[in-house]
Amino acid sequence: MKYLKLFLEQSKISIMSVATYRANFVLMIIQSFVNAVLSIVSIKYIYNYVDKIAGWSYGEMMILIGTSMLVNQIFRAFILPNLNQFVADIGNGNFDAILLKPVNVLFVIFFGRIDLSSLVSVSVPIAIVIIFERTVTIKFTIIEILMYILLVLCGVIILSAFMLIIHSVAFYYIKVDGLMNVYYMIMAISEKPQDIIPTKMLKTFFTWILPAVPLACLPVSIILHKIPYRYCLLEFFLSFFMLLCAKALTYIGIKNYSSASS
Repeated sequence: MKYLKLFLEQSKISIMSVATYRANFVLMIIQSFVNAVLSIVSIKYIYNYVDKIAGWSYGEMMILIGTSMLVNQIFRAFILPNLNQFVADIGNGNFDAILLKPVNVLFVIFFGRIDLSSLVSVSVPIAIVIIFERTVTIKFTIIEILMYILLVLCGVIILSAFMLIIHSVAFYYIKVDGLMNVYYMIMAISEKPQDIIPTKMLKTFFTWILPAVPLACLPVSIILHKIPYRYCLLEFFLSFFMLLCAKALTYIGIKNYSSASS
């Protein structure tokens, strides 16, 4: 209950900050809408010449892209601003204040500010998924819809935990800005069917090492009946495992952290 109250208070602060930067808020929403339109147009152009790509129809591909965008926007709304602040705080010594707070360190790292423009932009990929869901032959049950939502949340956890894992090197090397390129690469791969990955070794790499496949392709493949339901267990296990790894590496980093006062 304490953490819920903290989250709500931080949300109020984020809402208040929007009033100060209204133009940026509007521009970010417009950018999200334009990116979605460009994705739809580009994929539609390709499907004017082919019926399927790696066994995926146009509607199925758009659900995949919409799901990738959904995971990305949720991550950008809740996690990314705080992850960037976490790295900055280590560099300028403000991480000392985080360690002194009577709350879980991971909560402070993951939840603080909210990017409301990204949160509002979540409506764009949701609309894409709903619109193109009607174009596929499979009709989803309530159970499958709930399962899809849960798998998307697992995708957000996997992405968040992985980004914290690689950014935990900030405890040892202060300047880690280049690691954000890994995030962009993961998101670019996540919106493509795993069937286009040429070898089994690469599929394994992009599932367990650089977890792009579990973010969107795995959840969508499950609800589209392209792979068995038992792969849900893989998604659940991977999200739990990545979170444990992120926690362990963060606490190891804290032990090696040299505070501003030392």
